[in-house]
Amino acid sequence: MSLSFHRGFFANGIFRYGFLLGVILALVLAGLFPEPGAPGGWLRTEWTTGLCVFLIFLIQGLILPTDVLWRGLLQWRLHVYVHGFLFLLFPVIALAIDFVLGEKLGWLNPNVRLGFLFLAILPTTISTCVAFTAAARGNVPGALFNATVSNVAAIVIVPVWIFWISGKGMEGNAGLSMIGDIAVLVLLPLALGQVLRPWLKGAAERRQARLRRLTNAAILFILYAAFARSVASGFWAQDQTGAVISVFLLVLAGFVLMHVLAWQGAGLLRFSREDRLAAFFCAPQKSLAMGIPMGQLLFADRPDLSLILLPLMVYHAVQLLAGGYVVSRVGGGSST
Repeated sequence: MSLSFHRGFFANGIFRYGFLLGVILALVLAGLFPEPGAPGGWLRTEWTTGLCVFLIFLIQGLILPTDVLWRGLLQWRLHVYVHGFLFLLFPVIALAIDFVLGEKLGWLNPNVRLGFLFLAILPTTISTCVAFTAAARGNVPGALFNATVSNVAAIVIVPVWIFWISGKGMEGNAGLSMIGDIAVLVLLPLALGQVLRPWLKGAAERRQARLRRLTNAAILFILYAAFARSVASGFWAQDQTGAVISVFLLVLAGFVLMHVLAWQGAGLLRFSREDRLAAFFCAPQKSLAMGIPMGQLLFADRPDLSLILLPLMVYHAVQLLAGGYVVSRVGGGSST
């Protein structure tokens, strides 16, 4: 692949290094100035984070190209593989690892265990997997279909997995409250965005970069609020070094394992090179844009929310960096 392509690839912000720097800045601000983002602070995060969640899914409803569903239905083998990997194989492997390392050996902090399981049940990235697939000359329509469908399906699948994983913690009024929050803050704005899309499609597509920046800003605000609440509660005053180290080690090992399985599995099924690349970039990736607002809804009252979200944040950074490297190796069209 030509040097000019790589320059354009970086210039177009595929790697979103600016967003990663924004994540670091949000964490630093939460550590230095937690009071504004803590409950009762002047940012009123008790309700402004909910407003951010509503805004994120309204924007997703506006820009999700659900019209691609009809054009992509025929590629069913790829879709079954990607969704089975995302919502079944990945969570089952994560549960097995959790059982051995967490329950049997007791090596993992309970918050790390929940954070890794939460990471495992999330959908693929909304745009990055498509961008990487296109840069590697894979099956772009297939990647777009799976990115769209998985993020819509996650609205139901993720809470179901959380109900099952959490067991007794999600019964009765707590479970009903969660369903109500998801209906109001996720389903309603997503549906509203889709209803408005026929009239606003042109404007939304022209301003898609601005809308994504607005989404990123909302995600960063939720991250700041989550970490500020944890800092203000004294959660990070305790020694969490072991938990943080285990997050990095577990995420890196899981990342490598799941990407190897995604690539080799697609090969065993004799996918074409284009479909194999789409499967590789879609099946093992996880969406920060979906994960952060869903985490805020599902674990909003927990002071350890920041540690629960940490595996997702680390995984997000690793998949951006690793994805860029893979694209540089396979994007020229050579078969691997």
